[in-house]
Amino acid sequence: MSTLNFFRHLQSFNEKEFLFQDQNYSELPEDWTVFITDVKGSTVAIEKGLYKEVNIAGVTSIVCVKNALNDFDFPFVFGGDGATLLVPQVHEDKVKISLAFCRNHIKKNFDLELRVGHMPYKKLKIQGSKIEVAKMKLSEGNEIAMLRGSGLSEAEKLIKSDEKNLIEPAFVAEGNNQGLECRWNPIPSSKGNFLSLIIKSRSPSDTQSLSEVLQFILYITDDERFLTFRKLPKTWPPKYLKQEMVAKYGKGLKAKLATLFVYILTKLFSLIVAKVKETDQSAAAKYMNQLVQNTDFVKVDESLKLVIDTSEAASQEILKKLESKYQSGLVFYGAHVSKEAMMTCFVRSMTNHIHFIDGGSGGYAMAAKQLKQQMAQHT
Repeated sequence: MSTLNFFRHLQSFNEKEFLFQDQNYSELPEDWTVFITDVKGSTVAIEKGLYKEVNIAGVTSIVCVKNALNDFDFPFVFGGDGATLLVPQVHEDKVKISLAFCRNHIKKNFDLELRVGHMPYKKLKIQGSKIEVAKMKLSEGNEIAMLRGSGLSEAEKLIKSDEKNLIEPAFVAEGNNQGLECRWNPIPSSKGNFLSLIIKSRSPSDTQSLSEVLQFILYITDDERFLTFRKLPKTWPPKYLKQEMVAKYGKGLKAKLATLFVYILTKLFSLIVAKVKETDQSAAAKYMNQLVQNTDFVKVDESLKLVIDTSEAASQEILKKLESKYQSGLVFYGAHVSKEAMMTCFVRSMTNHIHFIDGGSGGYAMAAKQLKQQMAQHT
């Protein structure tokens, strides 16, 4: 039986409470490949003020592969400074070519080194590791993947330990990143803080601890999405439009002309948005309501990741709970607090769009730094 449409045929779920239910997960087929991208030295780049560029590099790796495969359904998870992508081996060469393009483009235009590695899932299985996939429905036609299993961290370890698992510097490169958008300004917290969290079970088989943490967070925050229609920033001009155009077109005349055109376009859109109400039936209102639904503010890629808008009191309750789980030997965690969140988008049409969220001033990358420090103390 063909496994090509494995992800397309997965039954989706649409409630966050079901993130860790076993019936939602199916094992990745043996003839698929794990691709992992990450910005090497991302912490240093963030400290230099290049966090949006780091975010763009991570999202671009998803966009390039989606374009290369003509929107073929495959699982992917955005991680802040990179992404995890799972594809059938039959598409492996196309993915390598598109990611080589992405890597070269990011280096040329942002001077960031995007590391691109790959690992056959069959090899991970032979070593005793496993990857399972679930599909969460955000809105009609828009879904994101949830990934669990020790195969993810094992793939990352193998990729980083042996350059043979990286795409060669001279590998043929061809692709495009059309659909990448950075037109929303930073989203200010309406409750006090944005809390970026990465929580990892100490035992790969222990999903119960992560489920308990998620339920606690949803309870403490009243299960409210971090983003609502009224919280969308209506300000103009777009702060990161230049980075979007450089990511798409480089630094030449084409990028400058495109920037001018989109400045005008976004000005017109901002005037429309200012008059739109949540209950309107206009195309703009429908798009923005769906935008709120189509954000990846909670996800699983072996670890549980969230970006949530919380009060100071709620943040302290959540961190207290995580510290208790850590001291009990159940989880490792990393947390980062910021006053705003950042959104980088992949837009195909008014009804086909996904929005990748990260905390400001470092977000996931800084939370990952704390997580790694905790883990290092227990090796």
